[in-house]
Amino acid sequence: MTRKNIKNFDQIKVRLLQFVEIQKIPKTKFFEISTVAASNFSGKSAESALSTDKIVKILTTFPELNSDWLLLGRGEMLRQPSPQPATSSVDNPSVVDFLNSKLEKTEAELAQANQTIGELRYIIRQLKEKASSPSAATTPESTFA
Repeated sequence: MTRKNIKNFDQIKVRLLQFVEIQKIPKTKFFEISTVAASNFSGKSAESALSTDKIVKILTTFPELNSDWLLLGRGEMLRQPSPQPATSSVDNPSVVDFLNSKLEKTEAELAQANQTIGELRYIIRQLKEKASSPSAATTPESTFA
């Protein structure tokens, strides 16, 4: 394999990373879905070719990705919409599962944050009531009791 061919494969990986970034797909999720190891994109491995199986898996998983752009650098990154409905990466069960789990986690974090806000509001009300009561003007030590 000539140096030129190695450089072309390196460019495929560069284009893949551009696609992942522009589509806002977390790299870890991309590597998981595409079954491409992250190590393929670093060190000497970045110069080696992805297997045909991996490229086919990526193009199948992300049908909106233009194969001419990925392989040859020609045309637009994304395919033009076809007249018939096409499956997008969002229709892929792995992507949907990932987005659902992220949504559930965010909802749980939001519920926890709302609970904390409620508790803090309660504490603030208690402190205000304590500060406005006549016994609050006693000694500084009573504040820490």
